[in-house]
Amino acid sequence: MTLSWGIKVLKERAENVHKILLRKRIINTSLKTLRDDKYVYFPVMAPIHVPGAELVRMEFPRRHTLNPKHKIKEELLKRVPKDVLDIIPDYWEVIGDAIVIKLPKDVYEYKRSIGEAFAVALNKKSVYLDMGVRGEFRRPNFELIYGEGGPTVHKENGVLYKLDPAKVMFSSGNIDERIRMANLNINNEVIVDMFAGIGYFSLQIAVHGNPNVVYAVEKNYDAYLFLLENIRLNSVDNIVIPIFGDNRTVSPEGVADRVIMGYLYDTHKFLKRAIEILKPEGGVIHYHDLVHNYGGIAEAQERALRTLERYGYAMELMFSRYVKSYSPNVWHVVLDMRVFPQ
Repeated sequence: MTLSWGIKVLKERAENVHKILLRKRIINTSLKTLRDDKYVYFPVMAPIHVPGAELVRMEFPRRHTLNPKHKIKEELLKRVPKDVLDIIPDYWEVIGDAIVIKLPKDVYEYKRSIGEAFAVALNKKSVYLDMGVRGEFRRPNFELIYGEGGPTVHKENGVLYKLDPAKVMFSSGNIDERIRMANLNINNEVIVDMFAGIGYFSLQIAVHGNPNVVYAVEKNYDAYLFLLENIRLNSVDNIVIPIFGDNRTVSPEGVADRVIMGYLYDTHKFLKRAIEILKPEGGVIHYHDLVHNYGGIAEAQERALRTLERYGYAMELMFSRYVKSYSPNVWHVVLDMRVFPQ
């Protein structure tokens, strides 16, 4: 047992107080939260006044050192029937102070309790239920099942990304590719990011590389507003030039040493525009695509080459890799292609 400050609150107010403590990041996660018939006692790291709750000094049991999955299971057991645990997936995604989870419909009746368990175990503010994406802009179809939601700041490889998980996509599965882009030799290059989003690739390059300029083009207004904020957050205003609109009409032409095509849906249809963006002698294109297991990298390469030849260009494959599994039998791949007129 450890003597500590605690917040004593009636059970019916515990959820609201817990949200306040999470937001202030003051919960002592090394100690266990206690409950009796009437009250909940949250251990805190320092004296704090919370409206409608009482500051107390008391003994709390120490938590055993658990990995995150064990912590989540421990919290779930307090809130849902034991047989429900077997059908709750044991994976999740953390985006700043938010957690994104997928659940089978069989447990939707427990979704709020499940969200609370994840938030408590991982000490995060908000939990979203991922139900896919929708529309041209691939907007997240997320339901907030715990917490207040809203924008959060996610740090990755020294880069800050501000976003609202319910409005714009952020895939942790692409982290290796974002870091790879940050480590490219791009000294003094002019770069055009045709599908910039909130700055997924543009910011990594601007922060860690040494480009001359990065034109970041985005037509989703929600994503564009976060792109503007992220440029300021990372102090790369002198490097990244944001452009709002469809890259087929607003991108600069004939200027780029390198073009980033971080898009997955019929990407080859935008290759003509990528050629127009490159300098007349050509340059490098980072081409993302979806392929089937049976086709693999060769499927994407053949599709890209066929399209380039239609417009009088050839290509040399410099690098390729599988980025991540997209769905059963479908993979997200990337090709680094040096493109030049035939």
